[in-house]
Amino acid sequence: MNKLSEEGLTRAEIRAQKEKEEQELIERDRKRRQAEKEYKKQLKKEGRLTTSRTEERSKSREAGAILDKAIIIVASLIVIVMLILFFV
Repeated sequence: MNKLSEEGLTRAEIRAQKEKEEQELIERDRKRRQAEKEYKKQLKKEGRLTTSRTEERSKSREAGAILDKAIIIVASLIVIVMLILFFV
């Protein structure tokens, strides 16, 4: 005997049950997003909403600028050392 006949469920019933679970999951996700949206609006009204993305981007740009300078310095030092070794 297979598992389906042991539980007494047909394929159609199992499929309907899975569809129902998927719909419940979608509905729960929609409610969660709506609650997050309302909370964000509330924080924005209170003035406590921070724009973390812009802060992250500015920090990333600063770090990128520092790394660019470091790369240029290291590359120029390597070139200087190579020139010294070549001519000495």
